[in-house]
Amino acid sequence: MTTAQEIRARVAHADQARIEQRSNAAAAVYEFAERRDRLRAELAQVEQQLTVAVTAASAVMTVQELGEFIGRPSREVNHWLAMTTGRRSPRTADTSRRRASKPQQPAPAPSGSAPRSSGSSSGPGQDGAVFTPATSVG
Repeated sequence: MTTAQEIRARVAHADQARIEQRSNAAAAVYEFAERRDRLRAELAQVEQQLTVAVTAASAVMTVQELGEFIGRPSREVNHWLAMTTGRRSPRTADTSRRRASKPQQPAPAPSGSAPRSSGSSSGPGQDGAVFTPATSVG
């Protein structure tokens, strides 16, 4: 027969194994996060040095020439050059500033067609009514 003391020992042993697994998992995540932070800082320094070098090179040659010399497409060199001036790189679409398009109105019913009744079982929005959003007055 198992005693209460033995049960407590088993639970403690099981908990200790779980504590160790959780500690190891948390430590691994922490180490990767710290490594990522260090690499990001290093990458930021490299990008800053790259922008300085590209700016200096652009004073003595074209972007196309530089791209040919270093074996990189000119669009990539343009991107690096854009980082130096704060401009956006070419062909970058900024969808965050686009205006929302006006909601499209349904096409008018052809003349001579009978309007649908609102009691039909065709479901909401199928009765020919046009939804117009409310506007706030302010």
